[in-house]
Amino acid sequence: MTQPKQRVICKLIAMAAVLSASGMPALASDAVPVPARCAAVATAHKNGCVATTILQCESGWRALSYRRGSLNNTLHYSAKWDFMKWETEGAGEMDFAIVPGTGSALNLAELVETGAHTASGDFVMNSNIIRGQEYVLTGDTTATGETLTVSGEEFDVYLADRAFARKEAAQVLNFTTEILVSKSRDLVLEGNFSRAVNYGPDEAFDLRPQRIYGPGEPGFLATTSEFGCG
Repeated sequence: MTQPKQRVICKLIAMAAVLSASGMPALASDAVPVPARCAAVATAHKNGCVATTILQCESGWRALSYRRGSLNNTLHYSAKWDFMKWETEGAGEMDFAIVPGTGSALNLAELVETGAHTASGDFVMNSNIIRGQEYVLTGDTTATGETLTVSGEEFDVYLADRAFARKEAAQVLNFTTEILVSKSRDLVLEGNFSRAVNYGPDEAFDLRPQRIYGPGEPGFLATTSEFGCG
């Protein structure tokens, strides 16, 4: 089935929170449902009206990101924070998962020890209109030398540049993401983000966390961020 080029591109890169909005804090928020065999450890209130709750599950870590109260995407990591899968919701619903044994998109231990990690691996995309579309990942994650303090917690800032080249097609999906690694506990968050197609102009999103809440604190398990929801 063929579609207009613009629609195809939008479908392929709809893997992140969308346009941010500045303004006043939200007035209300539902609570994030926590699946069985998972425990919520932190909720980050980000710019762009995005709230991300980190779950520690038997299978590894999950980061559930809500935009304006609705689930936007879920990141899946191993117990050691190896990136495994990205699921998006809504009009761009799809999953983008690594093929086990083909490489590593993020090796946190190596990144923290050396300040850099080279990404590799085969990925498969599935959606309601795309089945089994194959990509090859290349790229690097490197230390920026910057630290970020959020709610008294200090993070080292890394920058992940990732290129997903579609197999047997002249198409590359480019993503640049801030990886924020806590200095005090086992916690990783994503920050600012940009995307492009075929190394073209970047579309950037301000998604840095501004507050982090833990169990029992107001704002924990919120689905609406306190920032950028005006």
